[in-house]
Amino acid sequence: MLTHREGGIGKLEWLLPKMGYEIDLRVPPYGDPFPSLEHLSDYRALFIMGSSNGVYDYRHQVWIRDEMAWVTQALDTGIPTWGICFGCQLLAYIHGGTVAMGSKGVSFGYERLTVLEDDPIFGRELGGRMVFDSHNDTYTLTQSAVHLGSNNHYAQQAAKFRKNVYGVQFHPEKDPGEIEEVYKIRQREGRLPPVCPPLEDLIAAGQKDEHIVEMWMEKFIKRLLG
Repeated sequence: MLTHREGGIGKLEWLLPKMGYEIDLRVPPYGDPFPSLEHLSDYRALFIMGSSNGVYDYRHQVWIRDEMAWVTQALDTGIPTWGICFGCQLLAYIHGGTVAMGSKGVSFGYERLTVLEDDPIFGRELGGRMVFDSHNDTYTLTQSAVHLGSNNHYAQQAAKFRKNVYGVQFHPEKDPGEIEEVYKIRQREGRLPPVCPPLEDLIAAGQKDEHIVEMWMEKFIKRLLG
């Protein structure tokens, strides 16, 4: 699993062990080495998590260039892959799409997801459910990708890039504690969107569907890994 700060994997920290998987956590911005491509068959999947950087920061961030090159080679091995937020944008870029700062401003809070396609791995469990968004950037897809999910703020919310390679722009892994942490950081730095509810109301907006999103994560991972 590639993450881009200490921690940062939310509910996956307990969900994956519950499912019987060990987590090999690598943090490329801190200089962690990538797994050997020769031994990638020892891994069941590759997960690429979020980042405060944008994919376009590769111009002055060596670790992003290195990660992009390594992930490109890893994908060619056929390893099942899931990208979240930055991870999804990275996959979009690798597959010929573009990544840029979104024209509609910051997306922060719960948004209702529309599932656009019947995909046997992504599934339809999240259709109409509230999922948590926290991003400034968005991406475009090429014709080879399948657009799987959207919301009313930003259209690009989920995609299939190739066989067993998926990405989501939203954050199904975030727990209320992490959401509170990000909220307070954005508040302190003046990076909350102009119309943003109080923290308690924001978290409450996702409580009804939280268990369904957790159930979807487990089912999706099982289907992705086969």
